[in-house]
Amino acid sequence: MFIKDGEVGDQIKTSAFYEMTLQQRWEQVHACDNLANEDNAVKVDVVVQAEAIRVFGEEAGEGNVSDGVMWFRSRTGGIGLSMAIVESMR
Repeated sequence: MFIKDGEVGDQIKTSAFYEMTLQQRWEQVHACDNLANEDNAVKVDVVVQAEAIRVFGEEAGEGNVSDGVMWFRSRTGGIGLSMAIVESMR
């Protein structure tokens, strides 16, 4: 089993099909006008979030690994993914 959701009884009652979406988005961290800068260089010193995990649309904490499954929890629920899936997403 690659994905675990809730209790075992809940897993049997619900569909075994899950849709996973990996999204990438870009955020503007700096903008300026071209003021005839001859060397075309800009130095940007900012901290950006490299990765965000959401469960049911809510920010989830760091995953906890148990029996080869990484569990992610949010306020409204949680989901477990096989480490094989987690590693292929990274």
